[in-house]
Amino acid sequence: MKYTLARQLKRLTLILVVIIVLFLAQFWLWNFVRSAAFLWQDSRTEQQQIHIIEDRTAEMKESLDLLQGAIEQLAIVFPDKTGIPQAVERLERLGDNLGVSVRIQSIDQKEVLRSKRTQPGLIPVTITLVVVASVESVLQYLDAIEHVSEQVVVTGFHLKSLSIAPIQNFLSGQPQEEQKSLLINVTFYLQEEQFNG
Repeated sequence: MKYTLARQLKRLTLILVVIIVLFLAQFWLWNFVRSAAFLWQDSRTEQQQIHIIEDRTAEMKESLDLLQGAIEQLAIVFPDKTGIPQAVERLERLGDNLGVSVRIQSIDQKEVLRSKRTQPGLIPVTITLVVVASVESVLQYLDAIEHVSEQVVVTGFHLKSLSIAPIQNFLSGQPQEEQKSLLINVTFYLQEEQFNG
């Protein structure tokens, strides 16, 4: 009986030690589970934030692409300040295409127009030119000027009849069309500085 009592006492002591160890381990396990849950929640939150940032980045890139396209269009409509020779060339080429005599009388560059002091402005450049052609050709030329890709404003014009017929009509023997002389002020708007994209 002593043997069994000692054995039972050992078992009971062993069970009691296991219970105490499990009770103490419970605190460590709860802390471990709680910290693991916090880490999992933090990881999940970080992943959600990463997805939100990726979505916003994609939206911003799309917006940037749209703005880049708009800036490129602005660069066409408002070329930079070195674009005066191209503007003059375009006016002369329009005349050549329509069979109209174009002579540049003057080029006047005005002060820079700005919406704010810190932003680049637009430089109005007024080109005064004389166009000699038939009435129909003069009207076609005016229409062509209004449809160039740059921002152009016809700020004034004066139309008068010419009393002397052009030499080519006289030499060809064709009936002579009445020629008109049109003095036009055309204003192009050029960028003070290149739009940044």
